[in-house]
Amino acid sequence: MQLPARVALMGEVLPLKDEKARLPRDSLKEAISSERSMIEKFSYSVLGILNSSSLGATCRGDNLQELLDSDKRYVVFKCSPR
Repeated sequence: MQLPARVALMGEVLPLKDEKARLPRDSLKEAISSERSMIEKFSYSVLGILNSSSLGATCRGDNLQELLDSDKRYVVFKCSPR
């Protein structure tokens, strides 16, 4: 198992067990759900402006969903300080 490219903590860096690694995934799902519910509360005119903007912006939830749907495997690490 290879460590991330940048680790700036002193202590032991250990991978989390599967059951604890689910917590970040659940937090991502909650953030996506919260953002989508807020977007649904916008009026149609605000959504129209956002959709027609030339900035090509995507909402944070779309990016987070791509992360969850990715077929790449991610490992969540914890640091036990000395």
